[in-house]
Amino acid sequence: MRGNERRFCMQCVTAIFRKECGDPLSQEINLESFKVNRGFWESLTEGWIKLNTDGPFLNHLSRATVGGVFRGSNGGWVSGFSMKVGGSDIFQVEARAIYEGHKLAWSRGFSRIEVDCDNAILIEFICKGFAAESRVPELRLIHSLCRRNWRVVFKHSSSEYNRGVDGLAKAAKGDYNQLQIFEFPPYYIRRFLEKDNQVMLGNFPALQSAAN
Repeated sequence: MRGNERRFCMQCVTAIFRKECGDPLSQEINLESFKVNRGFWESLTEGWIKLNTDGPFLNHLSRATVGGVFRGSNGGWVSGFSMKVGGSDIFQVEARAIYEGHKLAWSRGFSRIEVDCDNAILIEFICKGFAAESRVPELRLIHSLCRRNWRVVFKHSSSEYNRGVDGLAKAAKGDYNQLQIFEFPPYYIRRFLEKDNQVMLGNFPALQSAAN
């Protein structure tokens, strides 16, 4: 989407959300928006965990899926997940992916996470506080999780950089709303991870514990 088109789209959708939700809350959450990763791994400060999420809506199959990949500050695999879900549109499905990733991160004791998503409008909504009173339940749940005692940073990443988690999400199996967790990277996304962190195929650190 070109810059002018994106600004026009954002103004229209923002106006709709203000009508529905009111102005954003004045309370600040530790969030960051619109730093775009250009298709390669960007290392984190030690102790941080990166979560990439995606929620492809497969029209030809009449289904939606979500997925997420956790990696440590050096790019090593930590964990991943995928799940078949319901959803009325791509916005809600992408929000569900972020919510499920948040829940899993909290349950594992991660205290500092950077969430990367290729849906720029969704990230901006969250960072500007619209999620707090949104009619989309997943957005309200995300806002509630962000208020807990941990540090959460949101960033917009390019779709090129999100291909690994996109592949993980599209391969989701099992029943609807049944979370599948991967302690090791599936073979079908390893080449994308390899491109990100430039390691040999299969040379990923063991499951890492969260940093305090």
